[in-house]
Amino acid sequence: MAGFLNDKEVVKYTERIPHPYEYKDAREFVKKAQDEFGKVKYNYAIELKEEGIVGGIGVGKLFRKRGELGYWLGRPHWGKGIMTEAVKLLLRSQSKDFNLLVSRVSVENIGSQRVLEKCRFKRVGIIPNEHRNVFGEVTDTFQYYWQH
Repeated sequence: MAGFLNDKEVVKYTERIPHPYEYKDAREFVKKAQDEFGKVKYNYAIELKEEGIVGGIGVGKLFRKRGELGYWLGRPHWGKGIMTEAVKLLLRSQSKDFNLLVSRVSVENIGSQRVLEKCRFKRVGIIPNEHRNVFGEVTDTFQYYWQH
């Protein structure tokens, strides 16, 4: 996990993953996820048998059956359909618990836009200067939603 998240290309589209990402950051994240068990139930590792954890997916800010979808995937696994399958699995297995998901994606993040569109998320608009990544770079974002 720390190896993949220390890749600038992986974290440049995120807002909350620190860079550089160290093993202590991974331990803190796992501890926080364990401490919040029961409060935040939709935080999953994406694991490949031969490699271990290669990504993560979760739904945060869950309120009144509405939440915000976020995810990351190690760069060697981009373009293989792994994240699309993870999002579809999350929607199939957990959709009884929420009826609306939103996701904000940098206009530069073509891969995430494709994932969401393959998973039947609808693009509803653009928010200027909304995304500030961990390096302080600001870009516009597309807002997507999925409704059960």
